[in-house]
Amino acid sequence: MESGRARRRRVIHRLLPVTRLGWYSVELFAGSTALFAASNGLVAAGQEGSGFNPWLALTVFPAALSAVLAGVAAAFSIFRRRERSPLVFLALLVGVFVAWFALGGVISGD
Repeated sequence: MESGRARRRRVIHRLLPVTRLGWYSVELFAGSTALFAASNGLVAAGQEGSGFNPWLALTVFPAALSAVLAGVAAAFSIFRRRERSPLVFLALLVGVFVAWFALGGVISGD
């Protein structure tokens, strides 16, 4: 019978990626999450003024690019390197969603 510590270690080990591309995708995903959080903070702080905030553009565009690149790295690690980490699948899902959202904004002209 396993102890609680060994069981937790096994669960954490299954969550973490094994391949280098998997780690890149998770790191890019974490960076995009931090940048999206920073942009949400800038939006919340600038609610009283209705002017253009250039710092918002400097956080949203790199966050979207980082999320899309995380999705690309996750796709390569899943399909070429047989990565099975749930964090990599989450990075792929978010990357596809952000790419779809950005492509829709470009096509519709908004």
